[in-house]
Amino acid sequence: MDNKFKIKKMIYASVFAAMIFVATAFLQISGPTGYVHVGDGLIYYAACLLPFPYSAIAGALGAGLADLYLGYAIWIIPTFIIKFCMSLFFTSKSDKILCFRNYIALAVGGFINIAGYFISACIIYDWKIALTDIPGNIIQSVIAAAVFILLALTSKIFGERTKLNN
Repeated sequence: MDNKFKIKKMIYASVFAAMIFVATAFLQISGPTGYVHVGDGLIYYAACLLPFPYSAIAGALGAGLADLYLGYAIWIIPTFIIKFCMSLFFTSKSDKILCFRNYIALAVGGFINIAGYFISACIIYDWKIALTDIPGNIIQSVIAAAVFILLALTSKIFGERTKLNN
């Protein structure tokens, strides 16, 4: 692969990491052990526009930096791992953002989010506190799916998507 295309992908990944950071840090509602945000929808969107590993790193970095900025530094490593894994199941190779694989990836990504933060909260706090986070993580996963679908539909209105993986 030509260096020009690698640099282009790194720039797109950096822009997505910044957008994910903003959507996570500033479009959120605080809870007892964390917060519910809309940044995951952008992680999914990036995973459909950028090839792996650029999309996964953008999502993990943007969300991890939001944790640091908001004072949840203890969550940076779990967030980085969870957000990285959430993007693995989306495809950037389809001609359409809303394809069968990406619909399935929404469910898988939501499950990874809920299970990942439950396991992490069990380790950081205890299982009783981890249980109280499940409803918030379910809400976050539903919001993320809605944001992703809205972004994908908006892309379709404006001419589907630009191939960022070239």
